[in-house]
Amino acid sequence: MFDPASTSAEALTAALEAAFLREIRWRYDADNRLRFGGRLVAPVFVLSDAAAHLGRWHAATRTLELSRTLVMSRPWLEVASVLEHEMAHQFVDEVLRIRGETAHGDTFRRVCADRGIDARAAGAPAPAGPGGDAGDAGERVLDRIRKLLALAGSPNQHEAEIAMRKAHELMLRHNVEVAAARVERSYEVRHLGDPHKRRTRVESDIAALLSELFFVKVIRVPIYLPQVGKSGIVYEIAGTHANVEMACHVYAFLLATADRLWAENRHDTRVRSGRDRLIYQSGVIR
Repeated sequence: MFDPASTSAEALTAALEAAFLREIRWRYDADNRLRFGGRLVAPVFVLSDAAAHLGRWHAATRTLELSRTLVMSRPWLEVASVLEHEMAHQFVDEVLRIRGETAHGDTFRRVCADRGIDARAAGAPAPAGPGGDAGDAGERVLDRIRKLLALAGSPNQHEAEIAMRKAHELMLRHNVEVAAARVERSYEVRHLGDPHKRRTRVESDIAALLSELFFVKVIRVPIYLPQVGKSGIVYEIAGTHANVEMACHVYAFLLATADRLWAENRHDTRVRSGRDRLIYQSGVIR
C-alpha cells in the first residue's frame, strides 16, 4: 500500500505503477464485457522491462505483459490500444483455440476488425471504445502524476523537489491507489509473497492458476520497502472475502506441496541445479 510518509521518487513511482496496473485490470474487465462478450478469463497482469515489444500475451503462463516504458511515459489511449491488441491475441488463443497461424494471421486480423481494435503491433492509439475514454477523471489524475514524476528526476534539485512534492500531494488528494483500483466495495484485496524476495516461476504458475480457476483478479505490483530503499514485487489478489480466503489457502498449500515434494525427490540423480528445482516444482503446479 502507498505510504504517505514515503515521498521519494522511487516510492511514488512504485505506488503509481501499482495504480496503473489496477487501472489496466479495470479496463481489461470493461473491454472483456463490451468487446469480447465476457468470454475471456482474466490473466495475471505485469509490467515488463523488455524493449522488444510494447505488450505480449504469454499463453504458457497466462500472463499479459505491458511495457513499463509504454505505461509510464505514453498517453493512456496508446496503453489501452496495446492492451486491446493483446486481449485479441488471448481471444484467438484461449477462446477460438486457433493453431497453425502466425501471431498476426487472418483470424487475429478478423477478430480485431470485428471489434475495432488496432491489429498492428506498433501500439498506435485507436478511437476510445465503449469501455471508457481518455477524459476519465481517474486516468487524467494518473497522467498528471506521471508527468510530475518525470520532472522529479530533473538534475535541478529545486525543480525536482517541487515536482515530487506536487506528485505526493496529488496522490493524497485524489487517493489514487484506491480510486484506480475500482474494486467493488464487497471485494477484499490482499498481497501474496514476500516483497524482500524475488518472485519465482513457481509463484507465477500459482498466480496464473488462481486467476484462471479461483475467481480472483491477480496483478503483480511493486511495493516500496523504505527500510532498504528499494521496491519489491508481490502478487495482489482481489475478490469476495470467501474467494480471497480460498485463493490464499491454495497459494500457501501449493507452495508448501511443491517444497515438500522437492525435498522428497531432491536427491534424484537427474537433478543438478537450482534451475532443475524450479522446473520440477513448476511441473508439480501445472
